[in-house]
Amino acid sequence: MSVEAWLFAAGTHLVLCVVPGPAVVFVLGESMTRGFRGGVHATAGVVLANAAYFCLAAGGLGGLLIASPPLFAAARWFAAGYLTCVGVQMFRASRFGTGLVEPTTAQGQGASSLLRGFGVQLANPKAPVFFLVFLPGLLDVSSSLVWQVVVVGVPLFVIQAVTLIGYAFTAEGLVNWLGHTRARVAVGRIAGTLLVAFGLIVAAMTHISQWGTT
Repeated sequence: MSVEAWLFAAGTHLVLCVVPGPAVVFVLGESMTRGFRGGVHATAGVVLANAAYFCLAAGGLGGLLIASPPLFAAARWFAAGYLTCVGVQMFRASRFGTGLVEPTTAQGQGASSLLRGFGVQLANPKAPVFFLVFLPGLLDVSSSLVWQVVVVGVPLFVIQAVTLIGYAFTAEGLVNWLGHTRARVAVGRIAGTLLVAFGLIVAAMTHISQWGTT
């Protein structure tokens, strides 16, 4: 990958990271309901999902998924269902108070936040578009996978991590400013609602694309 292509990929990825989507909404929700530590764990899950997508793209395997309409549609239906389920869980947890924990007691919640962050990013419609459609056109699949991960992948992962941790830090500040319980309940409900909306949008887009090919 040339320097120009790398800068173009990094700039595009930065824009996608900054624009709020399922990953940003989930990290904000985890940060405000489980503390800054929860946001960091959620961020780690998102970055791991990006690494998985990147390895598929660099290994030339992403095209197999895109080239198989039934398989790609099944993946999108799963993504829609997962985002909807996580959104409902987050909304219910904030409503009944089951997901609201003090930062000092959230240490045991790290694995849950990480795994759900991983799942949310896998289901994030922006991720496959960037890693499986846009990025392969800039990668040299004949190069070593390890080399591409180090030179191209790691900087992209850092961009994502720094952006999301910035959102997590902002969320913690909002909690301190607005008051713990009220702010965390409100954001949990908003984040859950938005994730459900993202899931419904993915489902609608999948249905429309399938209907258009029949």
